[in-house]
Amino acid sequence: MKTKKLLIIFVLVFCNKMYAQKYKSMMNDNSINFYDVVKEAEAYFKTVDIHAKKSGYKKFRRWYSNNEYKYFPSGNRLNVDHAFPEKAYQKYLKNNKKSLAKTTNNNGNWRELGPLSINKISNHYVAGAGRIVDFKVNPNNTDQIYICSRSGGLWKTTDEGKTWYSTATETLLATGVNSVAVDPLDFNHIFIISQNARNRYTYGIYESFDGGDSFKATNFNPEVLGIGGLGSSFTMYTLAMHPTLPNVIFAGTSRGLYKTTDNFNTWTKVISSGNIIQIEPHPTNPQIIYAFNNNNKNTLYTSYNTGGNFVTTIVDNKNETAIIETTKDAPDEVYMVSIGGGILKSTNTGKDFSFVSNQFTTIEDVEADVFVINSNNKNNMVVGSIDAANSTDGGLTFTQRTDWNLGDEFYESEDIAFNYFNSNTYIHADLRASSSINGVFYVATDGCLAKSTDGGVKWTNLMQKNTPGIRENYKLGVSQSNNNIVVCGSQDNGTSIKNDNGWLEAFGADGMEGIIAPINPEYIISSIQYGERIRSVNGGLNVTTVISNDTDGWWES
Repeated sequence: MKTKKLLIIFVLVFCNKMYAQKYKSMMNDNSINFYDVVKEAEAYFKTVDIHAKKSGYKKFRRWYSNNEYKYFPSGNRLNVDHAFPEKAYQKYLKNNKKSLAKTTNNNGNWRELGPLSINKISNHYVAGAGRIVDFKVNPNNTDQIYICSRSGGLWKTTDEGKTWYSTATETLLATGVNSVAVDPLDFNHIFIISQNARNRYTYGIYESFDGGDSFKATNFNPEVLGIGGLGSSFTMYTLAMHPTLPNVIFAGTSRGLYKTTDNFNTWTKVISSGNIIQIEPHPTNPQIIYAFNNNNKNTLYTSYNTGGNFVTTIVDNKNETAIIETTKDAPDEVYMVSIGGGILKSTNTGKDFSFVSNQFTTIEDVEADVFVINSNNKNNMVVGSIDAANSTDGGLTFTQRTDWNLGDEFYESEDIAFNYFNSNTYIHADLRASSSINGVFYVATDGCLAKSTDGGVKWTNLMQKNTPGIRENYKLGVSQSNNNIVVCGSQDNGTSIKNDNGWLEAFGADGMEGIIAPINPEYIISSIQYGERIRSVNGGLNVTTVISNDTDGWWES
């Protein structure tokens, strides 16, 4: 009888997971009507706790809000031309030659207002610049860094974050950049993936020889491929430049793994299908390349001939999305790490694996969205998701080192602003990417790029004051009596208020709609996701939560 009950529970859990995967796969298949996807997803979410962590509901609501306007009212997702922004722009130039000839400013007298710095915080418990999804640090000069913004393009610094500069990605068809690969012989020679920020469909790979000051499209683009752009579900996840072989680059996509030996003038597909979300070259052996296929989560893909072909190793990864990691300190070791499978380690270039530990999963808000090993010390590791933890014993045990909420007891002071500007444990929430360069840890989060020089114990925010312009604003409210006063709600980085003295970081969460009273600009109402309202009567210096009726609104209510 006990066996039957266990079998029933297993079947129910398995079916629920399959149900979840169905709506996700439908989201990525543009042949399926938008409203059919919504119907499938809403049916699934009736079976789970939508407020639970990792339920997927927040991602679904964002997807819904970001896409419905494009397909309303028919829901047909196949009738969108991926090149329509460029065609519309060219049409505008053609039809407005006379008026354009009379002006010397083709920007229409627009100027950027920011925020490009964080100087004043009132009630914002998770202040940050914006989401960073990838980065590269020059190992020969660590002052030089590129960062990728999901919608704000590629930015760079030459003084380790004291100043940030935008690049020519602002002029591309799509300004989202989700991966950058750097020539190991020339840090100014880079490749990027250009993507539509709303749906993450690719606009191809672009190449720059001058550090991003100019870009040209490679042949790997929607026009040549016949896939990609708004009218396709083709997604590119990652680029990886071979660390020693010039012109050899790998591209992980939603249709397998591609390899080029001539900078994407031509290419071959070396893994025929699947979602290849990570590519990890061996630290010292140029022949060995590792890859992870998110369609086959219990499998490591390994090439022993520089990506010519791949063999697979079955790994007890509990069917979870995993991180692959290596270190120069133990070059033949390779790790697979996930929230379900824990830390799995191979000492023979991925031929077999053994279980190390899953102790990090017992720490609240520390999961496995990133995992990185010190390049100089194989026993020193950092793992994280919402928060980060480090290990000094090869992953057997971890200690939490960061906390995403500036108002938590984790911090000695109750002053949120003091904690932001003085703490060495604040790096914002939601870790997105990580690396170890010359024994120094770097992590990218939804709010900053940070580094640790002591093995992951203490952290320095490289965007603490001056920031790139990568804030992803949802909504905007402007005062009718003083147009210097503006309220903005942003993804991951809450509500910010611009006044006569600059920007004030006023409140956390995902900031949404904001309005300012017509006669009294000190009276401001802002919002967070699902319609919760925040009120201030003194310009954001103090806030109170408006009591609701315990009913959620829409994502951007």
